[in-house]
Amino acid sequence: RLLDLPQEPTCQCCGTPFSVPHMERGADADGTENPAYCKWCYDQGAFAYETMDDVIETSAPYLVEATGMSLDEAVSFMGALLPTLDHWKSGDNDRS
Repeated sequence: RLLDLPQEPTCQCCGTPFSVPHMERGADADGTENPAYCKWCYDQGAFAYETMDDVIETSAPYLVEATGMSLDEAVSFMGALLPTLDHWKSGDNDRS
C-alpha cells in the first residue's frame, strides 16, 4: 500500500497527508509554522511522541475509521510507513 499513496505533502512524523480536513501544520518554539509536521505531532517546538509505537497506538484507530482497514492492517501499514518519514529516519529518535 505504500506505493499506492498519493505523492502529496505529509506530516513527517505520523504520515498523515496535509490534504486531510483540519490537518494544521505544527509550529516551532517561536510560533513559526513548521511545514514538515502537523500540529498533533509537533507544536511549539516539541514533539508529542517519543517512539513510533506511541504514534501507532494513538493514530491507528483514526486510520481504521478513515479507511475501513482493520486495526491489524492499520498497525502494519503504519509500521511500514513511519520508518520512511524524515523524523524517524534522522537517527535521533527511538525507533521502537
